[in-house]
Amino acid sequence: MAMRAAKLDAYRSLTEQIHGIQIQGETTIGEAVLTSDKLASALRGLIVGARTVKIEPTSDDTYQVELAVSETHVDRLIKAYRQGLF
Repeated sequence: MAMRAAKLDAYRSLTEQIHGIQIQGETTIGEAVLTSDKLASALRGLIVGARTVKIEPTSDDTYQVELAVSETHVDRLIKAYRQGLF
């Protein structure tokens, strides 16, 4: 399960790098005192063609996963983005 969680986290990180992440924040100040500070993030994207480069244990129940996508695939994503498909 730890290896699967690490792989899913690697895909999330790769999705952030390729598609970006949306950050929304809200701060409320009343009587010159911070009363509320909220921060939310959202991520949406599709990763196709990523390959697992390596999976290494970093402790008894933790793993580090490295993923890679080909330059050709990234070029296709950039072209689609510029055409407004994303």
